Amino acid sequence: MSNKLPILFVFFNRPNETLQALSRIKAYEPEIIYLSSDGGRNLTEKKLVAELRELVLKNITWECDIKCKFETQNIGCKNNVGSSVKWFFGNVDKGVVLEDDILVSVYFFQFMEHMLSRFEQDKSVQMVSGFNFSASDLFSSDLARIRFPNVWSWGSWSDRFADYEYDLTYQDILYVHDNFDTKNKKVKLYVNRIFDKIYNNTLNTWDYQILLLMLKHNRHTIIPRYPLMKNVGFGPDATHTVQKVQQDHVYDSWYPKISDDICLDEVINKHIENKFYDGQSIIEKFFTKIRMKMLK
Repeated sequence: MSNKLPILFVFFNRPNETLQALSRIKAYEPEIIYLSSDGGRNLTEKKLVAELRELVLKNITWECDIKCKFETQNIGCKNNVGSSVKWFFGNVDKGVVLEDDILVSVYFFQFMEHMLSRFEQDKSVQMVSGFNFSASDLFSSDLARIRFPNVWSWGSWSDRFADYEYDLTYQDILYVHDNFDTKNKKVKLYVNRIFDKIYNNTLNTWDYQILLLMLKHNRHTIIPRYPLMKNVGFGPDATHTVQKVQQDHVYDSWYPKISDDICLDEVINKHIENKFYDGQSIIEKFFTKIRMKMLK
């Protein structure tokens, strides 16, 4: 029996990025692929979306089982990707999730096969990712555990997402406010505000909700020292990655040494907090300073 993992591929309206990402999946030739595509927001975009769906299907030339979740109307990033993740893990025991702006390295799928088998029974692991949060120089070994979700090329198991919900309740917000623990007060305020925005439908996203799962179950993400992917989706057409993030060089010839004991790395966690969870605008920083003074 093949060990090849099922893949959820999420794409929308970017042909160039989508076909690049699909070419890496094509090289792997998964036996089953789940395709997710949101509906267009206007007539022009609906035409583009329809053409891209046809193009993706045309480029799946290897023998495989294809499952499609193609929305007829635009339901937005949170609802589309969130429901697609639930759909995917509702049908597979374990698998990989890739979006249309992610180019994975030569060894990414081999890494995922190994890691999703190795940690399948370790319920302290929420997910495994191919992105290293631009922290190569901070690693003490080839792999590290972190407290944050990491959705730039990732894989997981159905039981880790059994209670995943992309719509938040007020009790969820209170739980994050009470249980997200960090010495950095600015980061805590930032995370609390992110969850408030998701709850109030002013932030249309699906991925911070995984942090809630990790808090509730005390789980971690495992990441490699060097990235096994590259995000090529920065720019005005992106949903969230409009501003470019520094990425370490992708080593197609590198494969991590898998040790038995992968530790929670506080140095890397602090780096992630400072670099990725303090991403405030000038206006946001102004109001954060006010709140900080009120807390003193």
